[in-house]
Amino acid sequence: MKTASCIVCPKRCATGSRTRQTTLPYSEGQVSLSSVATARAARVGLAAMQGRCSYQGTTLAGPGDGLTIAGVGARMGGTALVSGVTHVLTGGNWITKARLGLPQDWRGDGAGVAAPGAGGLVAPVQGLHIGTVAALLDPGDSNPFGDATMIQVQLPLSGDPPVALWARFAQPHATASAGIQFLPEIGDEVVVGFFSDDPAAPVVLGALHSGKIARARPATEKNELKGLTTRSGLSITFDDDKKILTLLTPGGHSVEMNDDTKELHLKDLTGNTLTMAQAGVTLESKGTLDLKAQGAVTISSTSGDVTAKGLNVTLDGSVGVKAKGGATSELSAGGQTVVKGAMVMIN
Repeated sequence: MKTASCIVCPKRCATGSRTRQTTLPYSEGQVSLSSVATARAARVGLAAMQGRCSYQGTTLAGPGDGLTIAGVGARMGGTALVSGVTHVLTGGNWITKARLGLPQDWRGDGAGVAAPGAGGLVAPVQGLHIGTVAALLDPGDSNPFGDATMIQVQLPLSGDPPVALWARFAQPHATASAGIQFLPEIGDEVVVGFFSDDPAAPVVLGALHSGKIARARPATEKNELKGLTTRSGLSITFDDDKKILTLLTPGGHSVEMNDDTKELHLKDLTGNTLTMAQAGVTLESKGTLDLKAQGAVTISSTSGDVTAKGLNVTLDGSVGVKAKGGATSELSAGGQTVVKGAMVMIN
């Protein structure tokens, strides 16, 4: 009896152990009938010889090795796949029992009630997997689907180098030429699943924060703050405790709608502000304040005074200027008062 080279990995490391690596069965994202037929033919060949044998204890033959049986005739002899090994120690005697060949059934778990994963065509990929975003736009022909809505993700635990897949990205709302679009950034950690456990149909279900990818705002026990922050610092914050909605830009523009104080506050990065509250409306400017309109401009107060105050106040009308008081009118100055006109009429 002797061992042939390992079918899965013909090389052995210095310690005598075998290295076997399992990856997704293909990276092109599509299953061809020829690849399925080739795999089935290979399995039929490995299942052609089945049986069990025992021999004096040894570790030379292990699962995945080829075991050659000789001296028993052409019908019973040949090389078979070792699919299982059991070592038995009895009374100081070491016996190795080997199971040869693979079962005819394509799936190791036999027939079940549920449909086989991936339609039974390829090895299914079960559960959820951690992925890393590698690309958002296809730089060439690496995306066999030609689908611009896909992103490329790498599965770090699939091998070295990791397998890269083009996957669809689930959004909270998606419809024709509309919806919500929040794509992850390159290097972000995402959760990857597979439709029907099919490795050719990956889907990104969402993104994850971690110790390296921190949240935009810390969590609190009351969980009153929720929001959205982009990588440049644009943010929308919802304060459920004080009923405040805040919009911020990284430069300093802000809009705050506050139900707690019943105020609407706008501020730009130069310090100009507009505040609307129960007491009134306040517009403040750090520089010049210009009011312009294509039509008429009316300033009125139903029950209060209207005051115009400044270092110099100028009223300039292209056609005329009229100052009228319903009860009294007064024109006065602390110094000289000048009244000029082509014709001056008093009373």
